Amino acid sequence: MNSPRANPSFGDEPVCGAQRFSRFQRAALALLLILSAGITAQAIPWVERHGISGATLQSEFDTWTAAPYSLRLTRLSGSESGGQARYVAIFEKSAKTTGWVAHNGMTASDFTSTHNTLHGQGFRLVWLDGFGVGGIAFYNGIWEQTSGPAQRVRLGESLAAHQSASTANQAAGFGLVDVSAFSVSGTPLHAGIWAQGSTLDPQVRYSRTSAQYQSDFNSMGASGHYLWRVSGFDSNGSELFTAVWRKTSLGEGWCYHGMSAGDFEANNINAEHQGYRPVFVEPYNVGADARYNACWVRNGGLSSARLGTLSTAVQNYMSARSLPGLSLAIAREGRLVYARGFGYANTANGEVAHAQHRWRIASSSKTICAVSALRALEDSAAWSLDSKAFGAGALFGTDYGTKAYSAAEKSISLRELMTMTSGWTDQGKLWYNDEPAFGTDHAKIIGYQLDNVGMSSTPGTMDCYNNFNYQVVARIPEKISGLSFEAYAKAQVFDPCGMTSLSLGGRTAADRQFNEVSYYAGNQWGTPEAIWPARMDGSTGWITKPSDLLLLARRIDGNPRHRDIIGSYALSQMQKGNGQPSCNGGTSSYGLGWYPSSRNGKTWWQHNGAMAGTQAILVVSDDGSQAFAYACNSVHSSDWPSGLFEATVLDLMKGIDDAKEWPSIDLFGKYNPEYDAWAASTFGGAVVSRTGLSDFWAPSADPDDDGRSNAFEAYVGSDPLHADGSPWVSIYHGGGDLVLRWLKRNGYRGVEAGSDWSVGLVPWTGAPATIVDRTDLFSLPGYTIQEAKVAIPRGTQHRYLRLNLDVP
Repeated sequence: MNSPRANPSFGDEPVCGAQRFSRFQRAALALLLILSAGITAQAIPWVERHGISGATLQSEFDTWTAAPYSLRLTRLSGSESGGQARYVAIFEKSAKTTGWVAHNGMTASDFTSTHNTLHGQGFRLVWLDGFGVGGIAFYNGIWEQTSGPAQRVRLGESLAAHQSASTANQAAGFGLVDVSAFSVSGTPLHAGIWAQGSTLDPQVRYSRTSAQYQSDFNSMGASGHYLWRVSGFDSNGSELFTAVWRKTSLGEGWCYHGMSAGDFEANNINAEHQGYRPVFVEPYNVGADARYNACWVRNGGLSSARLGTLSTAVQNYMSARSLPGLSLAIAREGRLVYARGFGYANTANGEVAHAQHRWRIASSSKTICAVSALRALEDSAAWSLDSKAFGAGALFGTDYGTKAYSAAEKSISLRELMTMTSGWTDQGKLWYNDEPAFGTDHAKIIGYQLDNVGMSSTPGTMDCYNNFNYQVVARIPEKISGLSFEAYAKAQVFDPCGMTSLSLGGRTAADRQFNEVSYYAGNQWGTPEAIWPARMDGSTGWITKPSDLLLLARRIDGNPRHRDIIGSYALSQMQKGNGQPSCNGGTSSYGLGWYPSSRNGKTWWQHNGAMAGTQAILVVSDDGSQAFAYACNSVHSSDWPSGLFEATVLDLMKGIDDAKEWPSIDLFGKYNPEYDAWAASTFGGAVVSRTGLSDFWAPSADPDDDGRSNAFEAYVGSDPLHADGSPWVSIYHGGGDLVLRWLKRNGYRGVEAGSDWSVGLVPWTGAPATIVDRTDLFSLPGYTIQEAKVAIPRGTQHRYLRLNLDVP
């Protein structure tokens, strides 16, 4: 298990994280400015891996410490699982340029020998970790070549021996730097580092119970000391902790101790999806159980104070309604800036809710159904919103039922189904308990309605909310495309938006899918197992994580920042209230799976959902600048429409808005299918799946530090991992024009270019310039010469051309 690793030096860091990258070239009257749309990436690129074998650790090390990542291993800890060593490693981008060496899984004698050799070469031990496997003590270490003060290291000592050695070392002028406490077969051991003349003066509290450690943590913070590490260990069957505090902080954030493996996984996911990164993770064993201590610090997310305010509001809401679990996601300008699970995904086994869990979303599914139907209708030359649904010459003809349709049934339009003005108030046999034998046979459910259920009003004259309508709406894309509703939604809605967590839900606990939460009866509507989402696919069918709903929201908001997946007419109809009297009173503003509300001076488009075991809502501002979605795994009569929760979150968002505290990160890690595919093929799936590495693969990033953003490299088809300092553009005058010309590899990689010109830089007037393919000019096979040009009238002193890149 001993594998020495070294990286002797580091070069300058690449310039990463800018929202815009500009490159200037001046020739005659030309100025070229390239703007790459994208995100401000994480403050510090990072990778955390836990529960990995020594072989996997080696592979991870080789990947992340090599170019272009050049990350530095900052923490390396071990524990035992099934008689084998398992490791936790944290890699970070660092400004340090000193050489460094790391070793894992060394015996005491090997560690001592290695340390002495490295010490003589000017390396100093900056991280020491001990752990036991199979009754033997092993050690991990990280050294940096700082040629600092002399060090002394002692390994595998009892507390008494360790403290005695510490006293002697301090008397000799060697101050304590760090302590790792661990156990081997239930016997506590200690490993320490002392440095000559050290003034760190750490505060160490040894062998504390969980309650004692928590008390120490609270008091140390008040006295200006910050946690550096906390080691957990098994002391003859009892869980104890030894912690080290220093006067320098690891950063703004929070720490948890004594977590089970599952709890750590959930908390780690939640922290990452709030824009925080782990700075230490220490695994340990109590008996055969693996447990974790960890700290996370801010890395581009909202401040911990804002997170605390959000958390308190959500937890108060849940507590007042006995809601077991809840998941909330918030987006700003199409970027995911916050996602977190609260409470429990499963109360029976204590599974902590996290941002990747999937939840039933009940009637929020109608927005998905409406978008799917509208997209299918846009692709159809034969059918429109005002086409009839049933009867001769109608979309569905006589596909459903066995009896002749009434005149009223034959008059129903697709629009009236989508706007809840079909005339039906009775839902027939839609719900599982009304006719279990129908299962998920949608044709039988629709046929029964047409054959047996009368209408309460003339179609198009009265708004009455009825889930059955969307049972039929889901059939629109099926009829037009020949695909199932689920397959169509995936291909035409989810995939273009980057949504990956959606599927139609099952009925029972045994039907739960991967990462799906458990559901609990609230104070109304009975057991969640009375609901079969897949049976009611168009109205209440989907399970998803709330953040995926926000990927949909940014593509149906009318904001050009992200290209909408339906056209402007379809979107306008979606937002157009039916204007009919409501059977609940007043005039309805229900559109096509969408309805408005107002708060804090803004109009919000939304759809809530509620049924046995579920509450949910998706809310998007009229200008597309803000959105949120949530779901929970129970329901309460005090707020089943989610209006109170909506108001609470919108007010919290306004507070962030007023304080101008929105973070610039994007935790989605998704742009459009073509760019995402290019990034995955270029950087690898292991990279693009990590928000902590967005400095390398985001459109605005420049991993090879050649002044060309990924967006530009994707557009022209160059390699973002190998710097190219050669000019990529030629600038010349031709026929009274200023012309910019460049070579572009054929194919579309999710980046679009436009050009405009101005007579001055400030202000930039932005008159359009055209980009053309010069197919008449010779180019390399597989490439095309492109150019942008602007006329230069006689006597003109300046003309400036700009190339704009967009990842729509």
